[in-house]
Amino acid sequence: MRRPVVISPITPLLQREGVDIALVSVEIWPTETVVRLAGLLADPIAEDASHGAELDAWAAAGRNGPPPRSRGERVLERVEVSLTDDVGTPYQWKTRSAGGSSRPFRGDWWFPTGVPETARLLTVVAEDQETGETATTELHP
Repeated sequence: MRRPVVISPITPLLQREGVDIALVSVEIWPTETVVRLAGLLADPIAEDASHGAELDAWAAAGRNGPPPRSRGERVLERVEVSLTDDVGTPYQWKTRSAGGSSRPFRGDWWFPTGVPETARLLTVVAEDQETGETATTELHP
C-alpha cells in the first residue's frame, strides 16, 4: 500500500479577476487524493477590509438575503480541477470547498481515489469554466 505523500509545487496555473491561482499541493493518500489551490493576493489586508465593509453594510441594511460572498469564493467557484495518471485510473472529484478573504484564497478538491503505486505520472488540470483557459501540471508521485 502506498504511503501518504504530499507534493507541493506551488506553481501558478490561472488568473481570475486579477488574482493568480496556484497549485499549492496534492496530497496522495492510499484511498483518496486532495488537490489544493490558492489565490495569491497582492494585498490581503485590503482584501479583508473590503470584505469586512461589505459584511458591515449588509448587517446595517437589516441582513436581508444571504451575506455577501467573499471574493475568494467568486474567484475559485468557476475553476474545475481534474486528475489523470499514466495507468488510466478514473478520478472524479466528490467534494470541493473554496473561499477566503484575508488569507490567500483557498480551494480544495477531494477525489475518493488514491493514486496507484504503479503510477509514475500524475497530471493536474485546472480549467476556468468562464474563459475556457486551462493549465496543466505534471507531477511524479
